[in-house]
Amino acid sequence: MLIGGIATHLQRAQLTPKSKFARLDRIIPLKPFWGIRFVIAQLIYFILSILDRVYFLLVMSISSLSRLIDFIVHWS
Repeated sequence: MLIGGIATHLQRAQLTPKSKFARLDRIIPLKPFWGIRFVIAQLIYFILSILDRVYFLLVMSISSLSRLIDFIVHWS
């Protein structure tokens, strides 16, 4: 969940005009690199969303495994 929140924040920061990059553009004109930065942000978002899903599946499988062990111990 935390990783997904960070990824969502990164994606929204790229889509809003008042992002940190917009302030950076006033100091250093980086307009030609806008597409590259957007692609990098989307790549980071994609990687973090995959990590979020893997983390969720790992937590759910550990939780299910512990419930199964409790069930077996209780009935044996």
